[in-house]
Amino acid sequence: IGTASYRMTFGPHQVFWFSLESNQSSRVSQPKPLRLQSTWRNFADEPARSALAERLARFAHEQRWYRSKALPIKSVEIEDVCFFDEAGKDFFLVLLSLEIDDGVHETYFLPLRFAPNAESENSMADASAAHVTELEIVGEGEPARGAFLDASAARGFAEILLRLFRERTSNSSENGRLSADLFDASAGSAPSVAELEPRFVPFDQSNSTILYGNAWILKLLRKVEPGANVELEVGRFLARAEPRVKVPRPLGSLEIDSEAGSRTLAVLSEFVENRGSAWSVTQESLFTFFERILTADSPLELPAPPSAHPAECSEQVPETLARLASPYFTLVRLLAERTAELHRALGRPTSDGGFGQEPYTVLHQHSLFQTAHAGLARIFAQLREKEPSLPESARARSRAALELERQIDEKLRQFVGAKLNVTRIRCHGDYHLGQVLFTGDDFVIIDFEGEPGRPPTERRYRRNPLRDVAGMLRSFAYATDSALASERLRTEDRSRLAPWAEAFRAWVSVAFTRGYLAGIAGQNYCPRSAADARSLLEFFELEKALYEVSYELNNRPHFLFIPLAGLLRIVGV
Repeated sequence: IGTASYRMTFGPHQVFWFSLESNQSSRVSQPKPLRLQSTWRNFADEPARSALAERLARFAHEQRWYRSKALPIKSVEIEDVCFFDEAGKDFFLVLLSLEIDDGVHETYFLPLRFAPNAESENSMADASAAHVTELEIVGEGEPARGAFLDASAARGFAEILLRLFRERTSNSSENGRLSADLFDASAGSAPSVAELEPRFVPFDQSNSTILYGNAWILKLLRKVEPGANVELEVGRFLARAEPRVKVPRPLGSLEIDSEAGSRTLAVLSEFVENRGSAWSVTQESLFTFFERILTADSPLELPAPPSAHPAECSEQVPETLARLASPYFTLVRLLAERTAELHRALGRPTSDGGFGQEPYTVLHQHSLFQTAHAGLARIFAQLREKEPSLPESARARSRAALELERQIDEKLRQFVGAKLNVTRIRCHGDYHLGQVLFTGDDFVIIDFEGEPGRPPTERRYRRNPLRDVAGMLRSFAYATDSALASERLRTEDRSRLAPWAEAFRAWVSVAFTRGYLAGIAGQNYCPRSAADARSLLEFFELEKALYEVSYELNNRPHFLFIPLAGLLRIVGV
């Protein structure tokens, strides 16, 4: 990640690049200014507190990190507020508690700043601060007008958190205590304050990110979960692995303790210098591949597709394809090797009760099928309801998928046809190309919190690691389909390139799966036969594609054609 352009993740796979200077400030449409008495801090008292809670809920609902966009909000309240001392007097934190219509409660972490007269900080980073609400303050000693801004990209807020970590101090909130802990022994002494200059990465994803120099990266967890943080659990377990796995070391955490228990608001990790993600490498490799095809001096013969499923295919990647895509297949084999190393570390013997291996029972297989079966019914009901308003790119595939609902369900049901003789381990949980950094000659795997749409207890389930492999296979499909639909290609070239793109996807899937299975050979979680590996992969790919359909349907309908195409491909259409 450089200083001028940054990775931005949209949804489960896509990563695009843009210049920080191009990021314009956003303003959410709001009603008339919130009226406060004497000082802006009086928002913490009623009736201003309830009024602000409603505006914060409206603001949160518009952000990509808000999880339940498809569900109405039943009620909202400000659960806790944390003000800072004189050095950070204009900043504060809010925990916003929402009751969702189906009875689910969610809590969100909002760092905010008071700006007199709606002025922004005189810095490049804060120029992008979103307005939460305008204020009108009645009384002497305060400006008559002001605003509350999102402070996640404010330098002052980054410096407050840095001070908390460096000094390992705490701060009182209304109902508890905010504290920062550096639990890695080397983290407190290595970088100086000057080396921890804050930088802001405008990721548009499920969390917010602050870089501190080239040493630390702080992930602000917008949705606050009860109990121990999943990413910290996995990260600290992997940090003890020998040989060391290619993952960032977790360094510390920001916690808030109250009657609701201890909850993690942010995770601090070591920063890994990189040249982008595996997604960006794949996209650029695809465009280079396309260009070589379009500019070839003589006609090229399209390679035959694999004769079997990636788990069963014994053929070598066609030489023509490997040459046109060079050096991508070499990188894919390296990625497969790093993935296998990750799972060997996660599956190692341990006395830690949250890790280790468990058997794959028939009961577990049936439970997975029933969950996927129920998800298929729920997601396809939403698809039927929204089909008339879908973009043209998704409409035909949507109709085809809906007509095949029974066949998809039967494909899922095959998973319980016979007991699988494998074990289960803790996995990455949300594995795709956007979760892997490319250093220039190697890969580093990041973000172990699991799929953000699932509850923490479910993200802690042990699963067969081929579920992560299936996630990567779906990511290869996302990369290929989105590159083919990109505006970087001329419309008249897409039909010519489409069969080549499909050949790329199919053979990359073979290369990755083959390399991965070789890397876990002999482990108890490795399928005993190619048929068992295929059964697991097909089930997990279908499960992932259904998850993607649900996500795109509720967030980005114009990308819905990609997971729908995946569903049709997996069932053989």
